[in-house]
Amino acid sequence: MRLPTEAEWEYAAWAGAKTTYPWGDDPAAGAGYANLADLSHEKKFPWANVLFPFDDGAATLSPVGAYKPNAWGLKGDRSATWRSGRRTPTPNTRRTGQTSHPSWETV
Repeated sequence: MRLPTEAEWEYAAWAGAKTTYPWGDDPAAGAGYANLADLSHEKKFPWANVLFPFDDGAATLSPVGAYKPNAWGLKGDRSATWRSGRRTPTPNTRRTGQTSHPSWETV
C-alpha cells in the first residue's frame, strides 16, 4: 500500500468540482467540511491568519470522520493533512524499518 501522490490526493479531494473551494465558491460554506484556518485556529494561534469565517471546533487535529464527505463520499480529505510528494532518503540511512518520527511512517 502507498499514500496517494499530491495530484491523486487533489483529484479525489476536489471530486470534480470546478469552484473556488471543493464545497463551492463561498468560504463560509466550508463549515462542517474541513479542519481549516478558522476562528478556532485563531483562538489558539492569535498571530495566524484566519482564512475562513467559521469555527470548526478544532484548532489543530480533529477526530477522524468529524466532517461531511465530499461529492464522492470521501471524508477528511480537506483537513489538516499534509503529505510530501517526494521522498528522498538519506544515502546512509540504516534500513531497519524504524523511523525517526512516528508521523513519517509509511502505511
